[in-house]
Amino acid sequence: MGQFIGVIDLQVIPGDALDWIVAQAFKYITNAGDAIDIDEGLETDLASTPRIVWNIYPPFGLYTGAAVVHDDLYTKGIFTRAQSDGILLEAMQTEGVSYITQHIIYAAVRMFGWVAWNKHREADKLRIKI
Repeated sequence: MGQFIGVIDLQVIPGDALDWIVAQAFKYITNAGDAIDIDEGLETDLASTPRIVWNIYPPFGLYTGAAVVHDDLYTKGIFTRAQSDGILLEAMQTEGVSYITQHIIYAAVRMFGWVAWNKHREADKLRIKI
């Protein structure tokens, strides 16, 4: 099973109650042994759940650490989108998220995550532009 190393310390971004910043770096080690370093300063919206489902799946919960790892993976683009989504599922298992919640969140990310993934890849292209 995967492992979180360090404390998941998040602070709300002043003036923006929906976005958070990682206040202290931490690490996630995948089942395959890959070390994912979550850097201090990473901005995250936690779980990107639509407001309409916040009563059932709010942006924060037992899956918060997994959501932050997933945001980092989408931001950096080191793994493929499918691999990143699989690591989200694995990290939720590590955190003890219920089977049903894991798979509902995973299915939603597989269906709709391409929007955020593509946004990050477009940002990568702008940064590389010569």
